[in-house]
Amino acid sequence: MNDEVTLLERVRQGDRPSFNLFYLRHYPQVLTFVKAIVKDDALAEDATQNLFIQLWLHRKQLPQADAMDRYLFVSSKNMALNMLRQEFRYRFAEEVAETSATGNTTEEDVELMELSDRINRALADLPERQRQVFVMSRFEGRSNAEIARGLGISVRTVETHITAALQKLRKLRLGALFLIINLY
Repeated sequence: MNDEVTLLERVRQGDRPSFNLFYLRHYPQVLTFVKAIVKDDALAEDATQNLFIQLWLHRKQLPQADAMDRYLFVSSKNMALNMLRQEFRYRFAEEVAETSATGNTTEEDVELMELSDRINRALADLPERQRQVFVMSRFEGRSNAEIARGLGISVRTVETHITAALQKLRKLRLGALFLIINLY
């Protein structure tokens, strides 16, 4: 345990060899966990790499050694879900673009476009700040802390906006929208 405490302190101070050791110790378990969530080896690798990049960039905020396993678990879960959301948005945008380019519209394509319109109308009906926070969270994949810093509001206010937006959107029963808003 003392070894991990010392290692984390060196990482917080910006010692690259210590971070490399930290990475080597934790990478396999994080990767395995992320693979179980995303079910795609390449996506899991990307998510895990992104997580360790974020850990390095925010190394001064790393928790104490006794909380590190939980922190890695929660952070890797969030990173994996963000990657899934990004993948879903990418595929959704690809399908819409493909449908627009070919001009061929099947019943499924029409339903997809109608759903997209309903989602956009539902988002437009949200109060401005609530919509802004929701879009940053669910469509841009930003954390509550990032949103709070970017908008100059508290994390609690961000959480309140997201909760209120989710409640309003759930009442509309937008089918596939639940995939987007609930993958969190």
